[in-house]
Amino acid sequence: MKRLYPIVLVLVLLLSLAACSGPEDYRSPSPTQGGFSMSSRGSYVYGGKLYEARRVLSACELAHLDEREEYAEAFCFDPLCEHDSPNCKAFIGGAGTLCVREIGGTAAVFAAGGSGSENEEEKTAYKITRFDTDTLMKRELARGIPDPIETLCVTDEYVVFTVRQGGRHALRACPANGAKTLWADALWAEDKPEGADHRLLGCVGENVYYYDEAGNVWETTVTFEKAKILFTGILPYGYLLWDGYLYFPYNLSAQEIQGYTDCFTFSSADLFRTPLSAPSIENSEAVARGVYTSYNVIAARFFEGKLYWSPLDAEYFGTVEYGWSTSPDAPGAELAGGSMIDTMIRSTASLYETDPRTLEATEVLSDLGYNTVNILYAGPEYVLFQSSVSGYRTDVPYDPMGAQYVYDRTTAALIRYQSNSAEEHAGWFYRYLDLAED
Repeated sequence: MKRLYPIVLVLVLLLSLAACSGPEDYRSPSPTQGGFSMSSRGSYVYGGKLYEARRVLSACELAHLDEREEYAEAFCFDPLCEHDSPNCKAFIGGAGTLCVREIGGTAAVFAAGGSGSENEEEKTAYKITRFDTDTLMKRELARGIPDPIETLCVTDEYVVFTVRQGGRHALRACPANGAKTLWADALWAEDKPEGADHRLLGCVGENVYYYDEAGNVWETTVTFEKAKILFTGILPYGYLLWDGYLYFPYNLSAQEIQGYTDCFTFSSADLFRTPLSAPSIENSEAVARGVYTSYNVIAARFFEGKLYWSPLDAEYFGTVEYGWSTSPDAPGAELAGGSMIDTMIRSTASLYETDPRTLEATEVLSDLGYNTVNILYAGPEYVLFQSSVSGYRTDVPYDPMGAQYVYDRTTAALIRYQSNSAEEHAGWFYRYLDLAED
């Protein structure tokens, strides 16, 4: 990071004016019009920038992600600071979850992660930090939380979040503008039945919405009182909340793909919506058909006021054996830990954008050679997604490591801006056991 984040009075004034925008303003990635903002893992896109907290908080314009080490700006005013220690004003620590929301005319960053404490009793605890980017005011809203924090839902008044307790999740909440740090026992906490798994959907006013492992969608208050079931769906996942509507999966279907030796089954569902004020299957309408579903997720998310979704379109491309050798001069001769098998299957070829006001769908991208199910962000100019380095392509060297890409919707340029390439490991090898015929 070479450049510093400046204080510019004009920028503050512009942000204040932007806060007065009408209800049709969809620049924020908040899942409702001004209602709430949901977090993402590792990084967060807001205002045309990618926010990251790799020890210190920084932001980079989406147009410069391929050179973000050069263009990333740390939120620190000190020209002599190296931005690599707790003394940096932008220091947050290891933040696993980020959320950015405009509050009071400033972009407020909410980060959840480890406490960073050297105290043995606190070392494994977790905390939530708020960082106001214009003033560099930093405060801990909550700390000493014994369970990992997975999802943040931020409103102008509250932070509602889920903690992972074993394989289950529970809800907690605290003020978003707290003047003092709250310890775990002072947080609002739900009295959850033992064994229940509660996943956060969002907030409207002081109401909190979540769903459970039985497909029930619940409404409660921010202090978790008077919880009631609003709706019961057919899946224990795939629910979205947007602008007064509950989106839910319906009409399941499957597609079988024959691989090298095994047959693989992929699933999809239609996405419907129903008014949150009177939710029911009878009082609903179809929004998208054949949306890809897998591993308790549905390939549909709201960004910048639009629904982005991927239909199931599975196709087998080949099977590859890969691994690392203890003898770099003879790759594959002596395997370190044995080899692994990967079946290269495209799960979906396209990404669509649907306007929730008209339900008109437009194709954003198609068959890039990389699975685009894991969309990190999508907007009118850029799409960010995560795939493997080589995707399902067989015309490039095979590389199973994870990578993040930015797709420019104007130029159709695709850039890999972050990856851990397997080619960097000595003795890396791979060989195709089978390739699908063209």
